[in-house]
Amino acid sequence: MEHQTKTALLARLRGDIARLEKRPLAPLPAPLPAVAARPAGVPFLSSPAGVLHEVWTDHFSQSAGVFGFALGQIRGLLDATRHAVIWLQIAHEGQEYGLPHGAGIAGFGLDPAHLIIGRTRSIADLLWA
Repeated sequence: MEHQTKTALLARLRGDIARLEKRPLAPLPAPLPAVAARPAGVPFLSSPAGVLHEVWTDHFSQSAGVFGFALGQIRGLLDATRHAVIWLQIAHEGQEYGLPHGAGIAGFGLDPAHLIIGRTRSIADLLWA
């Protein structure tokens, strides 16, 4: 009996995965209202929701710009159906390049409670997460 239950569960999960893989990409979120840091008339660009995004730099001097870009993307991804975003970072890179800080996140118009930060020991752990 247990074998039949596992087989039925696996069949249901395979069906769920097949349906998810065939779904269309979520539409781009609506632009956010103008903010003081953005000149009037400049549209807010955002990456499509529902997909994995990677933002990376190989030099410390670029980390502030990369953080700003990533936080701008996050703002466009949060909506009534997506309440949080996961920010993954290798622990030693957080020590070298910095970490998101609550006050800075709030300065971008984001509630820090909507950002889940995960720090991993290695790239393999990061990819697994």
